[in-house]
Amino acid sequence: MYSVKFFFSAFFGLFLMFGVVSADVVINEVELNPEGQYDTDEWVELYNTNAYESVNISGYSIVDRGGDRDVIPDGTFIGPNDFFVFTENISSLGLVNVNESIFLYDSDDLLIDEILQISDESNDVVTLQRSPDGSDNWKLCEGTPGKSNDCDGGEIPEFPMFIMPVFVMFAALSVARKFAPHGL
Repeated sequence: MYSVKFFFSAFFGLFLMFGVVSADVVINEVELNPEGQYDTDEWVELYNTNAYESVNISGYSIVDRGGDRDVIPDGTFIGPNDFFVFTENISSLGLVNVNESIFLYDSDDLLIDEILQISDESNDVVTLQRSPDGSDNWKLCEGTPGKSNDCDGGEIPEFPMFIMPVFVMFAALSVARKFAPHGL
């Protein structure tokens, strides 16, 4: 029995060591609904988080929620801490504005990054972006394709903050009225 437990423990440990893909390249910024009347100006920005080495992203692919796959052309590299903007000029990228999901696969077809269920119904210059670059913090800010994201102070709130206290006050009054004794 001991050898069976050891075998499964060793197998699980190897799976954890080699089954998880560590990616230097991440989805860094997404424009689903650009300003203007054209829906062909959407783009996805990739970022190389490695500060010392370029990454060959030839054969990497971006897949949308519908399963459409766009492959990055041969000979494409991202320099250290640099960007690559994947546009419709080099692909047939066609993102939807509501509940889109974007998946990034490496040249071996291993999933290395994803962003799920994002929406942008405003026809404007606002994008969903990691700020700072490569972090786990996603914010809505003015787009910076091919440039560093820095939303500090420039963040565009999803819900107007001046409305929040009014909303909370009405919700509290509604709950208070429900539980208040009749006659008050």
